[in-house]
Parts: sequence; C-alpha cells; structure tokens
Amino acid sequence: MNTAKNIIEIICPCLIKNNNKLSEKDVNEYIIDKKINSECHICLEEFNQGETVSVIKCGHFYHTHCLYSWFLTRKVCPLCDIELIID
Repeated sequence: MNTAKNIIEIICPCLIKNNNKLSEKDVNEYIIDKKINSECHICLEEFNQGETVSVIKCGHFYHTHCLYSWFLTRKVCPLCDIELIID
C-alpha cells in the first residue's frame, strides 16, 4: 500500500528532496512536478504536470477540484471510505 509520503515522492519529489515537512492535515494540496502514469479515480482523467492534486491521509490522491466536488456530498475518501476532517 502506498503511504502519503510515497505518493508525494512521486508527484512532488522536490518536497522530499528539500526535506520539507509533510502536513498532518487529513487533506493536503500539491502541484504535480512531473507527468505521472496515474488517473484520478473520480473523473478518470490522467494527472498532468502543473495540476493541483489533493493527497488524503490514507495515501489516495485526486484532482483537487474533483475531490472538493465529492466533499459536497460526503467527507470520506472515495476509494476507502476513511472519514476526513476538512478545514
């Protein structure tokens, strides 16, 4: 299972490389540094360089705009149903 840190190493390697601390919030936003071979499980579109993604504490990640649309109806991860505290 991928941890949030592993996911962030893939989408934003500069954060890990620069030893920036990872936030302890349930949902964190990052800008993708490079193209990755993965898709958002909400809209089913690929992630592209320069897009904003949200990483949930369970390690799943989605386009930020897709996830916040999802949060209008439910405050859980779309894949694993972990409950989230949204600021």
